[in-house]
Amino acid sequence: MADVIGKKVAVILGVVLSLGVIVLTVVLCGAFFFFRPSSGQTGNQQLKQGSKNDSHIQNTTSGPIAVDTTQSVVGHVTFPLLTETSGICASRRYKDVLYTHNDSGGLNRIFALNGTSGDHLLTIYIEGATHQDWEDIAYGPCGTSSSAGGYCIFVADTGGNAGGLANTIFRIAEPQVDFSLNIGSELNVPLDSTLKFSWDQYDCETIMVDEQGEVYVISKVMSWNQPKLAHLPRHAWGTNQRVNVSMGVFLPELTSNRDNPTAGDISPDGTEVLLKTYQQVLYWHVPDRDYFRHMARRPAVLLYIRERQGEAVCWDAASTGYYTLGEDVNATLYYYRRVG
Repeated sequence: MADVIGKKVAVILGVVLSLGVIVLTVVLCGAFFFFRPSSGQTGNQQLKQGSKNDSHIQNTTSGPIAVDTTQSVVGHVTFPLLTETSGICASRRYKDVLYTHNDSGGLNRIFALNGTSGDHLLTIYIEGATHQDWEDIAYGPCGTSSSAGGYCIFVADTGGNAGGLANTIFRIAEPQVDFSLNIGSELNVPLDSTLKFSWDQYDCETIMVDEQGEVYVISKVMSWNQPKLAHLPRHAWGTNQRVNVSMGVFLPELTSNRDNPTAGDISPDGTEVLLKTYQQVLYWHVPDRDYFRHMARRPAVLLYIRERQGEAVCWDAASTGYYTLGEDVNATLYYYRRVG
């Protein structure tokens, strides 16, 4: 009798142990719920690369999302006039079209690129715009302050190389173009509107536009505090008056020069935010679109292939992944694809 009971107990313990192993496996898989870079490296290689310097922003509460690792380098930006790419955004009107620009010292122009190769498609000159230190570019609805309707492209002349004094956002309506017939051509586009602002920050390299066409900027790390996120009021568009922006929140997890924000983007539906620094890509889930509240919290660190002077990040048109681009001659264009 004792032998029978002992065998039954052994069977029960075996079943419990097997269930425990299954549960543990599921938990571990769930924990690996990250954006993963689209490179040819193995997952272990990428974990080692990403975790070497990023341990100070781990254990996030932002709900990071997985990305496939099978996609590799998209291509290289070899167009000779693009020598210092800084900022990138994706069209939602034209499939696989990206917009970018040169950093300080360039002309008042942006460039359309093929999002599947990095090839140059079109050069767009912005009539009436000035270029002191263009640092980032964003895409979104033109908003209620515009008569253009549809989608607009926003360019931030906000960099520290202008002495922190430019602080001007240029907005143009996305032009109607048949890219199949106009590859390599030039186009002049008038300004839709201009927004000028002042604030207590010296240097800013990040502009983001939400699904309503509202504009947000993020400063770089200053010696006495963290980067600051601010919303630019819509009533300032087209007034030619510089509006003072005092409201905002600091990003407390970013405290050193390596944490300097250099680009950012809000997803087309407004619920996800990417922020690029020199070392990493950060992520916040913002289901209620309250960016001040959520971005004051700890972000997720998205493992990615580090670039030389990386100053560009953007979602693709459908939020199925995101692009990064370094500030360099013949810069590599990377794409990170979402899973699930």
